[in-house]
Amino acid sequence: MKYQSHLTFAVPVMLALTLAGCMKEGGHGHSHDGAAPANAAVVATVANAAPATSTTPASDSGIRSDEVRVTLQPNQGTEIKMAMKKGEKIDYSWQTEGGPVNHDTHGEPPGDGKTVHRYSKGVAVAQNNGTLVAAFDGEHGWFWRNRNDREVTITLKVSGQYQSIAQKK
Repeated sequence: MKYQSHLTFAVPVMLALTLAGCMKEGGHGHSHDGAAPANAAVVATVANAAPATSTTPASDSGIRSDEVRVTLQPNQGTEIKMAMKKGEKIDYSWQTEGGPVNHDTHGEPPGDGKTVHRYSKGVAVAQNNGTLVAAFDGEHGWFWRNRNDREVTITLKVSGQYQSIAQKK
């Protein structure tokens, strides 16, 4: 992916959507868009790997790529996170089939459980793309919630510097 083509659009959008602060939800110290019960299990698959966990090896340059498909029932949410080191960079794009979703793109350092760095947050979004640069060592990625009355499938494509990608429960 080309960085400049995404940055022209993504930087102003991401800055406009960035929200400060965090609220307690579950056990990891911040709110995504409010708690809602899940009606059914989340289905996730990562290309060329077991469900929800990638085994795609990094190339000699340290660059790897993965595609993740997640299906959410109404009012259901899930997270896909990548293990990244401070300063590592990925290009990403995601889009939905079946309706828009709420999203919270953020990172969490290991072991803290309360600190969060919010990259962007949006309501009723059908697609998003850009570049994410890890603000610190830890897990960085997306939380999505389906606020529709029908099933929604999200397809995430990432390429860049990261050690692993997995669905978080």
